[in-house]
Amino acid sequence: ATRGGTVTPITFHVPGIPRAKGSMRAPRAGVVVNDSKLTKQWQHTIAWEAKQASVRLLPGPVRLALVFYLPRPNSAEPVFATRKPDLDKLCRCALDALDGIAYSGAEHVVQLAAEKRWTLNGIVTTEPGLTVEIEWLES
Repeated sequence: ATRGGTVTPITFHVPGIPRAKGSMRAPRAGVVVNDSKLTKQWQHTIAWEAKQASVRLLPGPVRLALVFYLPRPNSAEPVFATRKPDLDKLCRCALDALDGIAYSGAEHVVQLAAEKRWTLNGIVTTEPGLTVEIEWLES
């Protein structure tokens, strides 16, 4: 969305269990695969929700804020998710999903804020997912 010639941030939520972009491995010469089987499905969900929120490809630098809400195990800490998956791998998956939709190449992401939290009924959120805020910065 634009306001007075500048682009305003867009925020949207992606329902589902956040997935990490696993390590790439080469089981044989010339073939590279991703260890995480559910990654592609999660990336398609992120891309679909971005398009539903009217995210569009714009040139220039981008700021992203990502908050991942993970299902809370019974024995977990109250708010912050200090167990796997790793935050950097969750971010890598989301960044790859938004590439070509919100920006053309990850090099355009110049600011990134991210956190992962457990879902807490009535306190933070009740469902697992990802909240994304995208802001296109003026060059």
